[in-house]
Amino acid sequence: MGFSKPSISHAVKVLREGGFLSIDGDGFLHLTIQGKEVAENIYEKNQFFTMYLIEVGVNPVQAEADACMMEHCISEESFQKIREVINKGRTVKGVKSRED
Repeated sequence: MGFSKPSISHAVKVLREGGFLSIDGDGFLHLTIQGKEVAENIYEKNQFFTMYLIEVGVNPVQAEADACMMEHCISEESFQKIREVINKGRTVKGVKSRED
């Protein structure tokens, strides 16, 4: 995947120390309950942004790349508000809806 062994080792250490990952006696990695919750939250954001960007006309490859960045930097509050507006089909002030 293009990552160096030291980079992977560092990432595993950070995730383990943060309580997101455990390593069993055989060296297999397992997400903790907290790690699974965080992963599911990030995945939900990724899927939401990817689908929405594609829906508004962004090339699927670009939409996936952009969603990957967006999922990590947006606050939970902002994500929930955006999702709420989109799911209710409301327009955002200054942004035309598809019906306009």
